[in-house]
Amino acid sequence: MFVQNGSTCPCMSCIVHVVSPIYYSVLIVLVFSEQVFPALDIMRVALRNSKVNEYFCNIKEGPEFLQHLVKYLDTDQPVTNQMLALRCIANLSCQKNGEDLLLVNSESLVPLIVSICKHDNKNVQIGASTVLMNIAVLLKRGDDVESKSQLLSALNTAAQDVVDTEAKFRLCVAIGTLIWKDDNSLAIAQSLEVSKPINRWSLSKELPKLQACALCLLKLL
Repeated sequence: MFVQNGSTCPCMSCIVHVVSPIYYSVLIVLVFSEQVFPALDIMRVALRNSKVNEYFCNIKEGPEFLQHLVKYLDTDQPVTNQMLALRCIANLSCQKNGEDLLLVNSESLVPLIVSICKHDNKNVQIGASTVLMNIAVLLKRGDDVESKSQLLSALNTAAQDVVDTEAKFRLCVAIGTLIWKDDNSLAIAQSLEVSKPINRWSLSKELPKLQACALCLLKLL
């Protein structure tokens, strides 16, 4: 189960039902213009729609589209742009084309997302951890041991940096997703000593679900 980032207001929920060449053109102009904040907010919602997702995330257009989203993660970008870009990337996994795009580019994307976990804005931390969690769900379906190992290492690094409790919870879920009934991933997690941050989280009283998830993970580790 993937997490979709950001709430949907009534007017935004109507947008995803408007699928036409004109609509695509308008979105393209918005996303690649200087007025990026409203464009990213529209795109965040629109990517949940199968036809919109297919249009922007197909094999031909997808890589360039993802690069446009990634550029808004730069440290010189306003926090709002970073947050919404992360929500867009998280919502790629709402549909099959977006899942494929996210999975194919996970190797280059994961280190970038991990570096953003150091951000002092909690919404950016949550957005970054959501992307990592969704990638974990995608990798869980396959048997790519190397990619799972890379992600576990990245999650362990991110766990040292995040301070927001919801972000910690999503990282916790990501780790649990990878190691559940997977001996290879479990062995890798143990060698990385992932239990250290998990143990700290198990003592947290700030967010009950974080503590509960951490305690479950410790039983596995």
